[in-house]
Amino acid sequence: MNAVGDNGRMKYDVFISAKREDYNLAKGVFRFLVDNGLSVFLANAELRKIGMSQYAEAIDMALDAAKHMIVVASCIDHIRSSYVHYEWSVFSNDLKSGYRSGNLLTILTDEVHLRELPPSLRHQQSYCIDTYQQEILGYLGKGEDEVFPVKQRLTRNGNKQARRAINLMLIVGVLIGFCSGIIVEIWRSRFPSSQVTSVPTDLLKAKEGETRRMEAIYERAQKQNVENKLDKALQPLVPVVDRHEMTE
Repeated sequence: MNAVGDNGRMKYDVFISAKREDYNLAKGVFRFLVDNGLSVFLANAELRKIGMSQYAEAIDMALDAAKHMIVVASCIDHIRSSYVHYEWSVFSNDLKSGYRSGNLLTILTDEVHLRELPPSLRHQQSYCIDTYQQEILGYLGKGEDEVFPVKQRLTRNGNKQARRAINLMLIVGVLIGFCSGIIVEIWRSRFPSSQVTSVPTDLLKAKEGETRRMEAIYERAQKQNVENKLDKALQPLVPVVDRHEMTE
């Protein structure tokens, strides 16, 4: 993906510098950046077949047109090779002199140790070839004239949706609390607290009164039964007269 500046010249977001032996790695980085909406320059094998003067001129034009540079390498010797060394050193010197603004990054394999890098690259941001996709877009998406990466746009959209969901939950919570307060007030107005608390008390008192009344009835019945037995015991004995004796 190429872009054209206001002056009609090519404009690139990223210049990828890599030795021919690392082009398979560099092409993967190239596709990832292009898929995220960035314009990227990567010199191919055909460009290297042209004459030295034409090749150098094409590289210089691309370097001037690039905002950022990424050096992709699988060993320290590739970083020190003539073409790659020329490209990143020119870009680094422009940064130091204030001629340009941007980021000089490296994407390396595990075979390259940071302590082996030249000082101009050692103090720059470096990524592993297996995990660079997680953070590198943040460095390449700075500046008002940059094309925002697709990943960043998706992240912002996700954050907006999350904030909307949280706001909706807060609104629902407030409405539930408000409705609950209204229901409680209606309940209290229809059933005062004194009335509600007196109902169990009245039931207990009524039950106790009924119990005492039944006990009194039982006591009276017991007393009446005892008196009846005593009366029978005190009555005089009446002799039994045989009817035959009375006829005689």
